[in-house]
Amino acid sequence: ITFSLLVFAAGCLTQTAFASDFVGKRGGWEVYRSEDGCSMGMEFEGPGDTELTLLKFTDATFGLLITNSNWSSKEGAEYDIRYVLNGMEFSGGKARGISVSYRKGFAGFFPSSFERHLAAGDSLHIYMGEQRIDQLSLSGTTVALALVNQCLNGVRAIKAAEAREKARWEHLPKDPFAGGAGIVPNQSVVPIGSAASWATMLASALVV
Repeated sequence: ITFSLLVFAAGCLTQTAFASDFVGKRGGWEVYRSEDGCSMGMEFEGPGDTELTLLKFTDATFGLLITNSNWSSKEGAEYDIRYVLNGMEFSGGKARGISVSYRKGFAGFFPSSFERHLAAGDSLHIYMGEQRIDQLSLSGTTVALALVNQCLNGVRAIKAAEAREKARWEHLPKDPFAGGAGIVPNQSVVPIGSAASWATMLASALVV
C-alpha cells in the first residue's frame, strides 16, 4: 500500500466513497468496507473536532489519518509526529501532510503489531516534536477492530474469488490477432458486404 493510495482513501472517506458500504457502528466507531480494506473512524469533541480514521488493508498494514478543521498542515509535507499509546511510543513512519475537504492533518503507516496495542489502548496522545497537539480517547476500539477484521475477511474472500475467476482464463490470449499474428501470406482478400461476397469468401476458404 502506497502513501498516495492512503491519501486517495482519505479524500474519498470524506465523501463516503472510499467507504462504499457502511458495515456498522461499534463502540462509537463507524466501520466501512472498500475494495482494498476496511476502516473505522470517529469524530472527537474539542478544538477543531479532530477526526481519527484507521484504515486496515488486505495485507494487514494500517494507515492512520488524523485531521482537524483548525490545522494548516501542508499536503505532502513531512512532519515529526509521535504517537503515544498507553505510554508506549510509536513513530508511524514518516507522517505526511494531507488535506481532506476543509480539514487538514497527517497520515502515517503502522505495522500489523500496532493493532493489539490499539485494541487494548485507553488513550492516544499525539506529539509534533515535543509539543502535544491532541489527546484522543480510544474507548470502544476493541469491539470496533473486531468488526473491522470481520469486514476484512469478507474483502479478502471477494478478492480470492476474483483471483480464482481470473486464473480460469489466464491461459487464453486477450487478442490472438494483435500485431498481425496468424496471417497467411499471399491470400486474396474478398470484400465483405453482400451475400455473394460471403459465399465467395467461404468458397475460397474451403479450397485446399
